[in-house]
Amino acid sequence: MVQSNALSRQEDHVLEEDNDNKDVILLPERLFVNVINVELQDKLKEQLGSDDFHKATLETLTTTGLPPIKSVLSDWEINDSLIWYKGRIYIPDDVTLQREIVWTIHEGQPFGHPGQFGTVDLVQRDYWWPGMVKFIKSFVDGCAICQQMKINTHPTKVRIHSIEETLNATPFQIITMDLVTDLPISDGFDTIMVMVDHSSSKGAIFIPCTKKLDVTQAAELLLHNVYK
Repeated sequence: MVQSNALSRQEDHVLEEDNDNKDVILLPERLFVNVINVELQDKLKEQLGSDDFHKATLETLTTTGLPPIKSVLSDWEINDSLIWYKGRIYIPDDVTLQREIVWTIHEGQPFGHPGQFGTVDLVQRDYWWPGMVKFIKSFVDGCAICQQMKINTHPTKVRIHSIEETLNATPFQIITMDLVTDLPISDGFDTIMVMVDHSSSKGAIFIPCTKKLDVTQAAELLLHNVYK
């Protein structure tokens, strides 16, 4: 830790409010504008003509000046026949259009498939419609790639079944095989193959081998050490 000196203790060097987490940007926020894809804008305008919420909202804001839902009037803005709510574009009640927007953002990011919360955060930065969060979560739940990457916190436990007894079985007719690996190397071996007889004798055979054992080598060990 560096000890403070006299210069750093001067009153004019200390901010009135210490906020190390304050965002620092090159340009002020007032210079940033939201832009919308031209193709998407055309689809929006095409669907807005038959959207009841858009019609009612547009009429309410232009005549009475009252917000259509529980909000304040300053949250709403009309620009080129498009309705903006809290700086986000209103998307009409069209499942195909909503799914296209979510799909583009969900799979079009450089990292791709950001999950439920990540997709919600990215979509609601620019778009809004009633029930949007529920719609996005349902979309992500149906994404096969997201479900494959999802950690299973409740794995299915496989039931343990005992080996059924076989009448008049000969020794080593029914066997189980297991490998004890990562042992200290001895004569070039670091693994032990364990063969246990489950038919009559309950005897075991221990065979030295290596961790790189493949199927062919395992079959040869069985042939020469168990069934010779």
